[in-house]
Amino acid sequence: MKKKLFCSFILITMLICLSTVASFAEETINSGNYGNNLTWTFDNEGRLTICGTGGIGSSDHPWDSFSDQIKEVVIEDGVIGIGPRSFLNMKSIEKVTIADSVLSIGENAFWGCTGIKELTMPASAKVCDEN
Repeated sequence: MKKKLFCSFILITMLICLSTVASFAEETINSGNYGNNLTWTFDNEGRLTICGTGGIGSSDHPWDSFSDQIKEVVIEDGVIGIGPRSFLNMKSIEKVTIADSVLSIGENAFWGCTGIKELTMPASAKVCDEN
């Protein structure tokens, strides 16, 4: 009986620890609204997630203060455009995932992001230039 009770205690303790680690792994550092219909979150894993409906403008992004800490950018379904220079010179970005809803990516949107190793984007997105 003592052995079963001890094993149950260990199992419950492990589950609590795993739950705590999982919730810490994606802890939000900062978040907020952007424009009329977009929201953003930046977590302790270095992931910037942008969701909602509409487009990302070309300047005054609330996540710019984290530019040297952003390792991953996730543009979720509903976002339709990424403005010019939106992520300019964010050298820490290693991974970018752009949803199929994005129709246009502005000139130099990721210019200077020399650390990108993985990029997922829809084939239908038009990469714009001003030439």
